[in-house]
Amino acid sequence: MTSDTPVLSGEFAVDPGTGVPAQMPSVDMDQSGGLGVTWMESSKNEFLSMWVGTPDQNTGTLVSTVAAPGVGFCSVNFRIGDYSMTVLGPDGKTFWSANEYIGDSPNTNIWRTNITSFTAGAPGAITLNSGQ
Repeated sequence: MTSDTPVLSGEFAVDPGTGVPAQMPSVDMDQSGGLGVTWMESSKNEFLSMWVGTPDQNTGTLVSTVAAPGVGFCSVNFRIGDYSMTVLGPDGKTFWSANEYIGDSPNTNIWRTNITSFTAGAPGAITLNSGQ
């Protein structure tokens, strides 16, 4: 155990906009202080989907992309986000995220889990390396 006091080294908001709730985020930090995050979001125009992002280190704005678009509607459910995580890969620069999204059989098999790796590219860019 260390006696060092925790220090806030970065922060950002996952805010897709009015009427678009962001849920179940998880985040990790690379060795240079870069952050990678996953979350789920949905709206009246988007089925519950998995997203990933990283803050642009020059502007602080969140650069994001959909990793697994939702393809169905679930009318009744009381649980989400059982599988939401982001970890840094052994190369020290690739983030691996797992999260849920709504599949195409919402009446029999609602949830799907996607695992995606991504890296921050040039300022303002994100690159998905793998998917579903």
